[in-house]
Amino acid sequence: MAEDLVHLAIIESAKDHDSAAVFGLRLPNKLLYKWYEEGKCDGCKLIKELNRSIVGNCVAIREDSERMNKLLTNRCRKIVSQCKSAKGRKKLAIMDGSTLVKVLHGEYQGNFNQGNFDDREEFEEISLKCDGLEKEIASLYKEIARMTYERANSGKPMHELSPRHARRKLLEFKENAEVALWFAESYGLAPTMLQLETLTSHRAVLVDLRTKPPPAIPIPDDPAPDEKNKLLQVLYLMDKFNASDTFYHELSTILPSTPRSYKIKKVRTEMNVHLRRKIHRVPEPHNGVYCSVNEMLSDTIEELVAFHPELIEDVVRVKLSGDGAKFSRCSSFFLLLFSLLNLQKRVLSPRDNHTLAVVKMPESYQLLSETLHPLLDGIQALMASKCIDVGGKVYKLEFYLGGDLKVHQARSIEDIKQCASTRTQSSSNTKESYGVKYQPLLPVELDHVVPDELHLLLRIIDVLLENIINQAVESDIKVCRKQADPLQGAILKKLVSKIQSCGVSFSIWRKKESQALDWTSLGGSDKKKVLAKLPQYFPDILPSTCCKTIAKLWKDFEDLYSSIGSWMPDADEVERKVGCY
Repeated sequence: MAEDLVHLAIIESAKDHDSAAVFGLRLPNKLLYKWYEEGKCDGCKLIKELNRSIVGNCVAIREDSERMNKLLTNRCRKIVSQCKSAKGRKKLAIMDGSTLVKVLHGEYQGNFNQGNFDDREEFEEISLKCDGLEKEIASLYKEIARMTYERANSGKPMHELSPRHARRKLLEFKENAEVALWFAESYGLAPTMLQLETLTSHRAVLVDLRTKPPPAIPIPDDPAPDEKNKLLQVLYLMDKFNASDTFYHELSTILPSTPRSYKIKKVRTEMNVHLRRKIHRVPEPHNGVYCSVNEMLSDTIEELVAFHPELIEDVVRVKLSGDGAKFSRCSSFFLLLFSLLNLQKRVLSPRDNHTLAVVKMPESYQLLSETLHPLLDGIQALMASKCIDVGGKVYKLEFYLGGDLKVHQARSIEDIKQCASTRTQSSSNTKESYGVKYQPLLPVELDHVVPDELHLLLRIIDVLLENIINQAVESDIKVCRKQADPLQGAILKKLVSKIQSCGVSFSIWRKKESQALDWTSLGGSDKKKVLAKLPQYFPDILPSTCCKTIAKLWKDFEDLYSSIGSWMPDADEVERKVGCY
């Protein structure tokens, strides 16, 4: 294999300092690890294995070289020791690396000529060609393995099949046999018949290679709505549990009441073709996809009219929502969705929230405006016309905005601070001194902006929790002024214990860079638990001078959040509670 080959290498230091070194050998760490595991670190075994692995066998290391044998043994043990102490990606990085070994005068034999390798460019060119050939050989091995796997029988043997399935399996075998006998034409021959026999009953089986396969079974163009719904449910389960077509085919032979496998494949193909026409890639070099808002909105309204005509009023109310999500340590995605508020409570269902765009990028005004400008242009055109034509009928549109407001309105905290400082520094109070840093991506009126209650909960709980932690640290400092580390304070430890007793995972630590305190970032459901349960423990944590005030802040916000989160909140009551808070 390519990964078990040893390459020659130029030793730069040998030309200037070490005159005894002639050339180097680049040994893959995987090869050194393999030699150690196979117990070849004795006597001259390592040198023999090394000579077998050198590319082209252009040189050979002398078996009586004690220095080389000892050096190879030490390198093998070092690689094994590093692999045992490393885990995960670090171990893979060690195994994918290589070790350079210098070869001195008198330690090799063969037709190696130092003058042939003095030209570094020529040597690097030869090395690149060798690497390219090795990669090509590895890819050919993979292709052969793939073709062998695809052509092999993955189902039952012939003697276990019913006559109908045996005929279908013979057609599959015939196609594979024609591919396998491709070389017959080069001899001027054409195979016409194959005679085989089963392994168990030794029954003769004849395969006629001259006959054409029977015509395909006609498939109805449009299945009934109930049947299509059943096919879509089966497709969903196959995708969710990663079930293959072969598995479902075998299952359908056991359970005749299940839909036939060819119908499942037909519906999947139709869906793929339909989605390819609707899904578009975002402009390069960004990575993501988006759908046409006109087509998606038309299909959704058409479905609503067909199944729930009573929900259609004079105006179709469309809510746009978007937010970023961090899927891993180094990758973030931005999602833009829409839903119809005419569906009332069903608007909260995931099925009735339709995805318009998914882009791999962080939340940034500049990136959003560059990446999603085709989609945003379509949305802005609909907002300007305030209507849409669906099947020859015109429906009035009314747009609302939800989700992360700082993304769509482009008015982040930094932008607001910069605008405020600009107005303060301005010598005149003219109208030109007011404004925002960027124009909104989605021009929705302020009375049509729906604040996201989850974002309100997350941000406000962050502030309340930070104040509690700071108060606990101050109390520990007053109790023990000589306390060097606030993390060891009794009150702070009690606070962490009480938060954990609310049913969440929570801890506090120091940042490596600034040495400031940091703590676990809780999710929405965990913060709701803390908001409801933590105030009862405040008398054990907070000083009596501020305990009641802080507890009232927490309980008032819990009451306010429950009012905002209700399905039909009373606007006057919410306004009154917000004013009091």
